Amino acid sequence: MAKTKILFLEHQPCIRALKYAQGFKNKFGDEIEVFFAYLSRTLTEFYGYGDELFKEFIKLDRKNTGRDIKDTVRDYDIDLIHNHNASDFLTESAIKSASSMPIIHDNHDVLSLRKTRYGIASVEPEDLKTLETERFVNEQSDGRIYVSKGLNRYVQQKYKVDPSTIFSQ
Repeated sequence: MAKTKILFLEHQPCIRALKYAQGFKNKFGDEIEVFFAYLSRTLTEFYGYGDELFKEFIKLDRKNTGRDIKDTVRDYDIDLIHNHNASDFLTESAIKSASSMPIIHDNHDVLSLRKTRYGIASVEPEDLKTLETERFVNEQSDGRIYVSKGLNRYVQQKYKVDPSTIFSQ
């Protein structure tokens, strides 16, 4: 039986990625291989452990994320991409560079809810791009995961999201 290969994308790893990887290993053993493409640090560099749960870590070039994601999907024969948001641009890069690949966008939070430099209180050009990227990935991902019912409701009210593509509430 062929192994399922999942590529996690994150700026830097979060503890939730570690929990997913541990859950996959506990439930599916060697049937699922999880790869991790990142911009900053690995789990072990950040938390002191966790790299052992992943098949491989792939450092992405911030200026060429689309190319690197496309190459990683090809080189490792990836079956599914899973990105944890904040930031959303890695999901956007995946959608634009690996369009035939199923892409899940895992929303921990949405930046449009924040009243900080990165949220709705700001009109800086980079913040407008951040909000456009948030809309794009929530509308264009093949599947979505939200950490709460409230976040789920907020995103469904704000964007055109197909409710049948939401995996959790």
